[in-house]
Order: sequence, then C-alpha cells, then structure tokens
Amino acid sequence: MLSPKLKSGLINHFHRRGLTHATTTFPPLYQSNLENDLLSREPSASDRLKAWISLDTRGGVLVWSVILTAIPYAVYSALVSSGLDSDKVGAYVGSLFVLLSCVLWASTYIFRVANKDMTYAQQLRDYENAVLKKRLEELADDEIQALMEEIELEDEKINAPKQS
Repeated sequence: MLSPKLKSGLINHFHRRGLTHATTTFPPLYQSNLENDLLSREPSASDRLKAWISLDTRGGVLVWSVILTAIPYAVYSALVSSGLDSDKVGAYVGSLFVLLSCVLWASTYIFRVANKDMTYAQQLRDYENAVLKKRLEELADDEIQALMEEIELEDEKINAPKQS
C-alpha cells in the first residue's frame, strides 16, 4: 500500500509532467490486514444486530419498511382516538409522510453529491489510483528514490519554521 506521503509525491510528480489529472484523495489500494481479519471471523451478536438495522442489508430494509409503515399508522390512530375527523387526519398524515419521505430522499442525494460519493466520482478515483499505481511500477528504483527525496525536501520547506 502506498503511504500518503508517497501518494502526494507521485501526484505532484505526475502533475508537473502533465501525465495525469489525478486528485489528492484516494481510497486504499489494498485491503488492510484488519479488514481481512474482520471478513474471516464469525459475526458477533452486535454485528447481527447491525445487519437488521443497516439499510445495506435485506434485514435492514425489511425492518425499516415496517417501521416507516407503522409510524404514520400510529400517528393516524392517535389523532383519530383524540377525537379529530378521520378523513382530515388521514389526508394530513398521508401528505406529511409523502412530503417528509421526498425531502429525506432528496437530502440523501444532496449529501452524496456534496461528499463526492457518487458512482462516477468513485470510478474516477479508482481509475486515477490505477494510473498512479501503474506509473509507480514503471518507475525505476533510482527514480523512486529521487522522488522520495524530493518529497522530503518539499515537506521540510513546508514544515520549516518561518524566519522573520
């Protein structure tokens, strides 16, 4: 796995030479040992509970579907039992539920766009990662060493105390 320092150095190196349009944020190139350990172990009780709550699982979708169906019905029943007209309450609860659902759905989309968590952005990051990895493999050992020295010099310039 490339260290963050080497990644930023490679990005600067290739930018100066006009070889790529890479950005400075990259996901890890390989799974860490911790992730491999987590994938190979038996799920615990808390993991099974999270599977029922997470929207990324079938169980989570079922649980949240039941919850989101029960909440408007419970509100409707409570308002009708308090003496309000059932026709008006049904219209208001239904309208409010649809409005809130649309606002929440749109906010998830806006959140993903703001965090660049869209499919295209992820594909672009993966492509840029692959390009940097390929270019790093093509560099000779002395070029990599020179690049590392250049990165260290730039870090020293940036981190050097400013003299007045």
